[in-house]
Amino acid sequence: MALKPARKIESWEVGYVYDSSATADQERGGVVALKTAGSGAALDDANAVVYYAANPSGAVAIGVLADDVRVIDPDKETLNPHKAEARAGQKVSIVRRGWVVTDRVVGSPSAGTAAYLGPTGYVQETQDPGAPRVGTFLSTKGPDGYIKVWIDCPAV
Repeated sequence: MALKPARKIESWEVGYVYDSSATADQERGGVVALKTAGSGAALDDANAVVYYAANPSGAVAIGVLADDVRVIDPDKETLNPHKAEARAGQKVSIVRRGWVVTDRVVGSPSAGTAAYLGPTGYVQETQDPGAPRVGTFLSTKGPDGYIKVWIDCPAV
């Protein structure tokens, strides 16, 4: 699990789908970036796509992925109705503003320092060239590898 249930959500989003070209399951708790934008309100636009960007340079951070994304054959498998799961190519829940407890962090950041988008959805204290700020670290990394992060991704 990359996202603990302890969280405070002030703003969340369900208007984006996770990249249907994903070839492996994706764990919740990382910061997703905009892959392609939809048109108009884009609420039911399949072109409004997010993913874990391999390179954070120039990426538009949308927020923290709150669902596990599974790559499954819908004719042979089903999603677990008791878990927050979505299929690649389906809408996902995204935390835009609030705090979360995640283990998708690089290094050992200090509380009060800026959090930046890192490779493949991780958050880090060091800003890669062109990577956006996504929030602020609110704690230090615990012995289990989890850290509390304030997320504040701008509206897109």
